[in-house]
Amino acid sequence: MQRKWLFIALLFCFAACKQEDTQLNRDDLTEIDTLFRNIRVDLAPKMDSLCLANKRQIYDQAFDSIFQERMARINRLKQLQ
Repeated sequence: MQRKWLFIALLFCFAACKQEDTQLNRDDLTEIDTLFRNIRVDLAPKMDSLCLANKRQIYDQAFDSIFQERMARINRLKQLQ
C-alpha cells in the first residue's frame, strides 16, 4: 500500500516538473477519479480503526488541554482581583 502512495507522489512530482501544460481529457480525469476513489475506499477502514483505537487518548488529551486553559484563565482572573 505504501508503494502505491509513493508511486502516486512521484507521479505528481514528475508531472509538476514539466515545462508544458498538459490538458487532461475526460478519460484521464475519470481514471484519476477512479484511482483516488479506490485508494480512499482501501484506506477508510484502516483510518477508522485508528480513530477508534486512539479515541480515548485523543479525548483525554483534548480534555486536559481545555482544563489547563480554563485553570490558567481562572488563575489570571484571581490575580486581577
